[in-house]
Amino acid sequence: TFRLPAEAQCIDRLMEAFSKQLFEQYQAKQSDDETEVDQNGEFDLTDGLAAPTKMGEKKKAEQVKLEPNSIFKSSDAVFILSFSTIMLNTDLHNPNMKDEKRMTLNQFIKNNRGINEGKDLPADFLTDLYNQIQEEE
Repeated sequence: TFRLPAEAQCIDRLMEAFSKQLFEQYQAKQSDDETEVDQNGEFDLTDGLAAPTKMGEKKKAEQVKLEPNSIFKSSDAVFILSFSTIMLNTDLHNPNMKDEKRMTLNQFIKNNRGINEGKDLPADFLTDLYNQIQEEE
């Protein structure tokens, strides 16, 4: 039988704390009338992030909800996309993989269908994410 390594639970908690914190920061950034964008018209989602919650804190069975104008509808969407991004990075930059086996942009978009409370994230957002990961490890 397959057993997850003990570190998997720690990684899961870390990713959950990251997702919730990113979500809260993204929501605050969205509600600010002076939202900053970079030269390419993109948000820097890591700008001004607060420190994540302590690993020892108990997890609550709640998810953060964003304002209607936000790209993400819940912290669960950020959580799933974060894991998907890690998998994509590994897939695209693993030297042991043959190029023909690497994930394509269409496969990445398909893998992330419906992760935003049953809705799709914008294709242009996922395309930009894919291209950034492909260009930089």
